[in-house]
Amino acid sequence: MTTREYVLEVLTRLKPYWPMAEGLLQIVSQKDIDDAAIKGLLAIFQQVFDETVDSVQKAKLGTSLTALQKIQALEQKERREEAEELAAVEKLIADI
Repeated sequence: MTTREYVLEVLTRLKPYWPMAEGLLQIVSQKDIDDAAIKGLLAIFQQVFDETVDSVQKAKLGTSLTALQKIQALEQKERREEAEELAAVEKLIADI
């Protein structure tokens, strides 16, 4: 599942509990999500989480926030590994 797909899933599940999710769902479904957009969504989720007083809603938002942060970290790790592999291949080619 890509980050974009996961964000769409999270927003879909949050619609009954968080009215703002509907608007964000429309935006995310129409545009590609880059790192800046993911960070923006994480900031929004964190703000809503901090402002939420209902423990059930807070637990659901917290789980979503944690999962999105993990996905973002994994994607950054994958990009670093791909860059390292590319550098190794380029070195091999240069040595030939």
